[in-house]
Amino acid sequence: VRVADPQIQQIGDSWWVVWPAYGLTLEFDHLREHGDGLSAEVSVVSEVTGELHWARLNLAATQGRAQLVKALTEREARIEWPTVIARSARMVARAVRAGTPAQPLVPVEPDASRWLVPGLIPLHDSTVIFGDGGAGKSLLALSLSLSGVLGHALGGPWRVAPVSKVLYLDWEAQQNDHAGRLWGLTRALETPPDGAILYRPMLRPLEDEITSVRAECDRYGVDLVICDSFGPACGPEPESNDAAVRTLGLLRTLTKATRVVLAHISKASAEQRIARPFGGVYVQNLARSTIEVRRSDHEDGEHPGDTTLTLSHRKSNNGPIQKPSALRFAFSDTGVITVSRAEPDTSRASIPTRILEALASGAKTVPELAEEIAVGADIVRVKLNEMEKRTNVVRIGTVSGTRGNKTLWGRADTKRTEPPF
Repeated sequence: VRVADPQIQQIGDSWWVVWPAYGLTLEFDHLREHGDGLSAEVSVVSEVTGELHWARLNLAATQGRAQLVKALTEREARIEWPTVIARSARMVARAVRAGTPAQPLVPVEPDASRWLVPGLIPLHDSTVIFGDGGAGKSLLALSLSLSGVLGHALGGPWRVAPVSKVLYLDWEAQQNDHAGRLWGLTRALETPPDGAILYRPMLRPLEDEITSVRAECDRYGVDLVICDSFGPACGPEPESNDAAVRTLGLLRTLTKATRVVLAHISKASAEQRIARPFGGVYVQNLARSTIEVRRSDHEDGEHPGDTTLTLSHRKSNNGPIQKPSALRFAFSDTGVITVSRAEPDTSRASIPTRILEALASGAKTVPELAEEIAVGADIVRVKLNEMEKRTNVVRIGTVSGTRGNKTLWGRADTKRTEPPF
């Protein structure tokens, strides 16, 4: 009697072969390619009696398959185990080695929906948000997650695409820390749906956990993964290029999810005008977008204790660099956290960006710009000429001075482009 064909399906890193005629499921997990072939942990489960056997198997080894057949025959003699084991092993080996087939590359107009945050965080890619310890990166990531899950701006200026399920991978803090922040952010709004934000404490490098992480992403339909933070996710020698390539490569296998990676900066980098994420150059090179976070606390004035995070876009593979933007986090005495738009601190921004910020309040001469942004007049003049060629600024006219007429410069755009936050 011909037995119905088995069915094969990938779930996470595991391959499941189902034999409907026998009521059997064979799960092939922890697959490894060695010099002597492909091996896997094989679990054989019966719908009637449960798990029949579990063993490590070299899929191409005749002797290993024979030993497995013998052990299974002792448990359930009615099944044609030689056929089941040999055919299942062959199906899995073919599926694993097939890889992803090549497809035609055709022109497609860019879609506005390809962003989690317009211009800053691309969907289904890896974005690195980096800053000094205590800069507010975790709070920022949780706010981003909530905005996508709840579908509104948390009382602030967020414009985040819809998110159905978040997986927060945490190597640094405790679940209670994030639970408290979540309570504060949602207290004045609404509670997210149960299970919309999943928390997973991470004790080992991502390389050791990626199999179960991928399985959870598939099982729960995760579409946003937060990696907090990159250094411990790498494991030994996080400053090496090998660690950066390996860890970002593993995150890239979470193909159905957008990945937001939180990273630190070195002490030397923190003192520079433009910082870089800690680690090898490939942290910057392999990420599709990078965003630097700088924190400033308000110790006086109307709202002492508030925190402003300035976000400076440092790299983009999918579009232009966005203008600096900022978020203000206000902390009430009762623990409620509210988010609102703030003015970014552009003191560390590039000279062209600082010039544009200075011109936002009106046209100015070179000496006036030089004084406002604390840069030499000769440098400002050179940058203005470069920006004029790129149509960022225009000559509006002249004003008379003690040493003759001076050119009055203004922004080329009459309407200031709003940042994505």
